[in-house]
Amino acid sequence: MVRCIAHHRRMNAVAPPLDRKPRPGWAAPKVPAALLLSYWIGVYLVGTAWTLLLGQDPWAYAEARIYATLFGVGMATLIGVALFAFRRLPFPVQVLLALLFALVAALGYKLFSGWLFYGMATAPEAADQREAFAQSLFYWTATFFGWGTSVIALLYNMAVREREQRLGELRAQAYDAQMRALHYQISPHFLFNTLNAVASLIERGE
Repeated sequence: MVRCIAHHRRMNAVAPPLDRKPRPGWAAPKVPAALLLSYWIGVYLVGTAWTLLLGQDPWAYAEARIYATLFGVGMATLIGVALFAFRRLPFPVQVLLALLFALVAALGYKLFSGWLFYGMATAPEAADQREAFAQSLFYWTATFFGWGTSVIALLYNMAVREREQRLGELRAQAYDAQMRALHYQISPHFLFNTLNAVASLIERGE
């Protein structure tokens, strides 16, 4: 009898809460910062290699190129912040916005770098020609657009991970609720059987 009642209490006991880890937030300060620096270091190295292929001295205006690269990092940061703000929009709209932001950033970068190199004695030749300006504008638009698409891909990956984590939590909650419901379904039958056992013991005089 005592053993049956103890078993009944264990069946009706409240199940302990599941061990759920806290949901991590957006790792915006670390992951995009590392990606941003890696991307623009690569851009700087590609520019240096191109200068060497043209037979020019990359150290002649390296300081100006560093300032221009820092300006590009700032523009890329603004693009990342803007795309993060519009991350709820449909994917094609995000791509169009990334292209628009890239064009604006390329114009700003080209104007800044043109002003920067214009004030130096070692400025590249034909910097103010229309053909060179169009080629440079196309190159930097592609560069900033590549960064924008990288940000979109990163945000999509983070959104998928967050969605999967929420789905796992919902599954765990559903399983917990199912177990509780099963306990509640079993308990009345067990109580009925226990009462029958008590009644039979009383009839026997035990």
